[in-house]
Amino acid sequence: MRQGLVLTALLFATVPAAAETSTIQNATGAQCVAQLKRQVNAENSERALGTCYQAASERAGAEDSFIEATSRTNLSAAYLRSKDFSNAVVEARKAIDILPGMAPAYANLGAGLLGQGKFADALTALDTAVRLNDQSERVYYNRGIVKEYLGDIKGAYYDYRKATQINPNFRPAAEELTRFKVTTRPG
Repeated sequence: MRQGLVLTALLFATVPAAAETSTIQNATGAQCVAQLKRQVNAENSERALGTCYQAASERAGAEDSFIEATSRTNLSAAYLRSKDFSNAVVEARKAIDILPGMAPAYANLGAGLLGQGKFADALTALDTAVRLNDQSERVYYNRGIVKEYLGDIKGAYYDYRKATQINPNFRPAAEELTRFKVTTRPG
C-alpha cells in the first residue's frame, strides 16, 4: 500500500529573507559587503545603502563586467535590507543584464519581487537562482514563501525544509516549518 504526504499550513510567511551578496575586489565594495553583514537596524541599513551605492557608482561602466555586476548585486542587497523592493528589483535586473549567469542577482530579484507581491515572477527568478546553483538557505526560504502564496503547500514545505538542511541554525525557515502539520494517508 502506498502512502501519500498531506501537508497543511497555518497562516503565511510574509517577509523575504536577507539578500545575497557577492564579493567585490575594491575597497568600497569590500566596505559595502562588510556593512551588509552588520546587524540589521535602521542606522546600519542606511550606512550599507550609502556605501553600496557609492561602490556601484564607482564601478558603473567598469571594463570587468563581473565587478560591475557584483556591485549592482550588492546594491540590490542593500535596497532589500532597507525594504526598498522597487529599487532592489531595478538593481538586480541591471546586474542580470550585465552578467546573466549571476545567481545572487536572481536571488535578490526574487526577494524584491516577493516583497512587491509579484509571486509568479518571484518564483521564476528564484527557480533561476537555484538552477544556477545558488544553494543558500535564503533562496529556498524565499521560494517557500512564494510557493505558499501560490498555493503549492507541499513545495513550500520542502523548500523550508531544504533551507534548514542547508543551515540548521536558520531560524526563519525552522519557524515556518512549525506551522505545518504533516500526516500520511493511504493511497
